[in-house]
Amino acid sequence: MTNMESWVVDWIKEQRSLGVKCLEIKQRGTKYYVYHSTTHWDKNIKKAIKTSKYLGRLDRERGMVESHENQESQRSEAQSTDVRNVTEYGNSILLQESLKDLKPLLIGAFPGNWEEVYALSKLRVTGNVPLKRAESAWEKYYNIESINPNLKPKNLSKMLHEVGTNRDGLE
Repeated sequence: MTNMESWVVDWIKEQRSLGVKCLEIKQRGTKYYVYHSTTHWDKNIKKAIKTSKYLGRLDRERGMVESHENQESQRSEAQSTDVRNVTEYGNSILLQESLKDLKPLLIGAFPGNWEEVYALSKLRVTGNVPLKRAESAWEKYYNIESINPNLKPKNLSKMLHEVGTNRDGLE
């Protein structure tokens, strides 16, 4: 901090008083750049290695102006923490009510695969869902009955083959 202007030194002291640590200021010409600098131990070469991440530019009036990349990463982190599960409640309730008479028949005819057949029938009623997207489509539905079908594409393909050859619904 020897050759830095007094406002830069004041900014660093203010940040330290706020509890912000590991800040490093680098001067390039008349501009100041802020980095988060720390070290980690490298087992292979048996010594500490300095790692720095660019945070932004230091401005006399505005303080630290974050880099565009840093702003984008913070924005994406904020968005990722705000994401909630979106489930289709209405469609799920309507289909469950519509298919309630089908469920006991499926349990009787296909005791080992009834959950997969039932889930796939609910999905296919709403549209032509390919087998490779069945699992992600099912996750969007509100699971009223708390069933846990295995909707992996390979499992569905095998199950549909077994169900298709068992036309009478006998094991």
